[in-house]
Order: sequence, then structure tokens, then C-alpha cells
Amino acid sequence: MAKQKIQRIYVDMDGTLATWNPNKSLEEVAMPGYYRDLPPMEEVVEAIKAIALQPQFEVYILSSVLHDKAIEDKNFWLDTHLPMIDKKRRIYVPYGEVKSKHIPQPHEENDILIDDFSKNLREW
Repeated sequence: MAKQKIQRIYVDMDGTLATWNPNKSLEEVAMPGYYRDLPPMEEVVEAIKAIALQPQFEVYILSSVLHDKAIEDKNFWLDTHLPMIDKKRRIYVPYGEVKSKHIPQPHEENDILIDDFSKNLREW
């Protein structure tokens, strides 16, 4: 019997897992602690939890960051809301860079990106 191929799913945070406020200024978003307190998009978080617990899926976080402090804040958020996603599966991309260039393994045709930003999806 052939071994089932693992399906890799990459999930954005801002506007996908966490509620994003587009009315905030860049200065507000860049403040330490901003990401820690974003409210979760409960239905999406629950769906990702269910998927992450299935052995045929590998769930990764693939999120852009403006600065290193945001990584600490986003890890806190994930530890609170999606603790089953290990830190080694959390990929932080410098803001403005192409996300697919930062995944640790070659991008495969069946890899999935869940993201709210059309530019990221087109580049994927």
C-alpha cells in the first residue's frame, strides 16, 4: 500500500486567523504588543485546530512581520490560540517579501496557502 502524501497548508495570521483593523496606522501596528491582543477569528482558528490534529496535514504559519518584536507578539498569540502548531512550523517573512521564497522545503504544486491578501495568493 502506498504511503499517503502529507498535505502542507500554510496559513497567514493577520486578517486570516486574527482580526485585522485596516484603519490602524503603520505606527500603531508597529507598536510592541499590537499583535498579542488581536482578537481571533474564532471559526477559522477552530477549523485550523481541527486540520492541524489530522495526521495527513502539516499546518504552518506563514506571516509577514514589520520588526522582530512582532515575532515575539505573534508567537504569544499563537501559543494562546493555536498552541499545537510548533514553533518550528511558524515562518515569519519580512514585510513586503514573497512568502513562498521563505518556506523551508521546495514549494510543491499541492501546497496550499490560506491568506487574505490577493497579492500573496497570486505570488504563491
